[in-house]
Amino acid sequence: MAIEFHCRECDQIIVIKYLKPGEQAKCRNCGAENIIPADATETDKDPEYYKIPPKYHKTYPIEKQSDIVEVDVPSKPRKPFPGFLQTLLLFFYYFAGCIILLVSIIIIGKIIGQPIHKDPIIIFFVASAAWVLILYAGYTNVKETFKTVFSLKAFKWLPLVLICLMMLGLRGCVVGIGSIAIKLNPQIEELSRILMEDLVKIYAQGFIWSFLLIVIIAPISEELFFRGLLLRGYLKRYSTPAAILVTALLFGLMHVQYITIISGFISGLLLAWLYLLTRSLWPCIIAHSFTNLTAIIVFYGLYNPAILNGASMDKNILAELILIAIGVVMCTVGIGILIKTPLKKELDPPIPSTYNSGLQQVGG
Repeated sequence: MAIEFHCRECDQIIVIKYLKPGEQAKCRNCGAENIIPADATETDKDPEYYKIPPKYHKTYPIEKQSDIVEVDVPSKPRKPFPGFLQTLLLFFYYFAGCIILLVSIIIIGKIIGQPIHKDPIIIFFVASAAWVLILYAGYTNVKETFKTVFSLKAFKWLPLVLICLMMLGLRGCVVGIGSIAIKLNPQIEELSRILMEDLVKIYAQGFIWSFLLIVIIAPISEELFFRGLLLRGYLKRYSTPAAILVTALLFGLMHVQYITIISGFISGLLLAWLYLLTRSLWPCIIAHSFTNLTAIIVFYGLYNPAILNGASMDKNILAELILIAIGVVMCTVGIGILIKTPLKKELDPPIPSTYNSGLQQVGG
């Protein structure tokens, strides 16, 4: 049974449950704190917990005040996290975390007399630890459950298979175009080798380490951040095209050191599309792992030592053109089928009102 009484400021009726005379309740109309009077009456009305209060309210003073005062009214609704500026702050945390961890490792290396900071495996785990830092920082600001933010629910396999097909075609286009560029201008190969130096060092550790770091750890951490934290938050805050484009661009920029910024951007678009089709991170992680696995296979299967040794290269680019054509066909087929597939709407539970500290103390 609820009780009701009149607000001392605006004289609106306040209806509350779970409180008794002598306790405080806030008016949902003007925001004034009221002591529940002893003569409050019982009522069958339900409190309007989800009524949106006015954005701004000004009231005139009570008898002993001489100036107009602003009542402490409920704040505006909290915007979904993160926004673009908050994302930049998360990236600042990431780079700051990398620097702090790297400096710590350099100090440890000095103590033990080993240059462990030059080990590519150690560097990779430093970057992974920094990813964990910004994932934790972001998750604690979302104020929702882990299961809601990082959705790992079941999904249909057709969108995943088609996206993997398109990403495989994209990989073929990248390899073909890169090979043609090197054949036409060998100096591009030197630039490519410089930009991919860190990645090649990981490949040099062997297939097992490459598989663990690039196919398992990297896709999980990056998908939790880009599609789980960023894209989901952006979809709630911005338009769908803007959310997809910005997250894909950020995803591409994070891979600039591997000269894959363009393919990274396109992959980001495809992975965002996959998330919208399934509303699950599992297919995104699997597709991301798949495309990274193809990169490892390309490296170990097609890596030509003759290029590094400066040997002469066959100028015929027919094979590359065929590879590019196959890649374009694969992407076109995937797009043609997926474009007819409706996007899946996210069914989130209703978000409780955040205007006050507790629903039980809100009335009126």
